[in-house]
Amino acid sequence: SQLPGSPWEVRATSMDAGRARSLLYPLGGALLLSGVAGTIYYYLTKKDEDEIKLVNIKANQWSTVKVQVPLSSVGLVIGRHGSNIKLIQERTNTKINFSDEEVDGHRTCIIRGSEENITVAQKLVIKAINDQPVIETTEMLVPIIAVGRIIGRNGDVVRNISHSSGAKVIVEREEDRATTQCPG
Repeated sequence: SQLPGSPWEVRATSMDAGRARSLLYPLGGALLLSGVAGTIYYYLTKKDEDEIKLVNIKANQWSTVKVQVPLSSVGLVIGRHGSNIKLIQERTNTKINFSDEEVDGHRTCIIRGSEENITVAQKLVIKAINDQPVIETTEMLVPIIAVGRIIGRNGDVVRNISHSSGAKVIVEREEDRATTQCPG
């Protein structure tokens, strides 16, 4: 079909055509598989990029609010072993930390999260501060001779007084007298 001597002239025998087909089938299969693999790789990579964008968008929506907490209330807000803070964090999906610095008798409570969740967490922190019971301390002078009876064997009497009254009883000893404090 081509003119003889043309650069595109192909002459083949039936034996050469069979051999060419045997080479083209694996080559075509390889091209097909590489196309499929490329498509799969593209979609897997695209999914990761979409997830990264989603994470960045979520990070940009987080805000920070600082609440000044009186030193006398910090322990109550945090709770035993951090139980109150953990509960507030779980209920509001926020992250709460306290600064180490004390400024004018306060520490800063830092609340991070979405604006909606921060508002709820802030209200719970303020409620914990406002619901703190008022603790009164009464100091009594007790004759040294009566201290042993107040303390009791192995501290049993003091422990019973504390348990039944809900007050914390502290007995301080001095040389000629003893002071008993009953805070709460």
